[in-house]
Amino acid sequence: ASFVCRFRIPDCMTPVKTACGAPAGFQSLTDALPPGGFSLPKEVTEMPLRIIEKAASFSAAVIKLTPHIRKSSRELADQLSRAAISITCNLSEGSGRSGKDRTHFYRIAFGSIRECQGLLLIISSLNILPTNTITNLTSTLDELAAVTYRLKF
Repeated sequence: ASFVCRFRIPDCMTPVKTACGAPAGFQSLTDALPPGGFSLPKEVTEMPLRIIEKAASFSAAVIKLTPHIRKSSRELADQLSRAAISITCNLSEGSGRSGKDRTHFYRIAFGSIRECQGLLLIISSLNILPTNTITNLTSTLDELAAVTYRLKF
C-alpha cells in the first residue's frame, strides 16, 4: 500500500511506497539496521518522506558505532549520538506541524546535522574511526543537509 501525501513535497523527495517501514533505497548504511529493518510509528509513516528514514538510518549507524567511539572519547560519542537522534526527532516532529512551527523544527534538525559534521571532523582528525566509515557518514549528512536546507525555507 502506498501513502497519500497531504502537503506539498519538495521536488527532491519522493513518497515512500513500502508499508513495512523498512529503509528502502539507503544501502550505504543498511548494515547498521537490525535484521529485518525497523518499523516507524503510525504518525511518522503517514508522512511519506524518505528523508526521515534516511535520518533514522544515520542515527542507527551512529548508535552502532558509539561503543567504538566511546573507547577513545566518551564525550564525543555521547554528543554525536544525541545530535544524530535529534536530527530524526526534529524532522519527524516538524513533519507534523505547519507554518512557522514546521520551519522551526527543520532549522533545529539542520543545526544538528551541522553539529554531527563538526563532531565527525574531530573524530576523523583523532583517527577514531576508519576513513571509509567517516566518508559514508559524512556523505549521508551532506544529503540530509541539502534536503533539510530546502525544507527550512
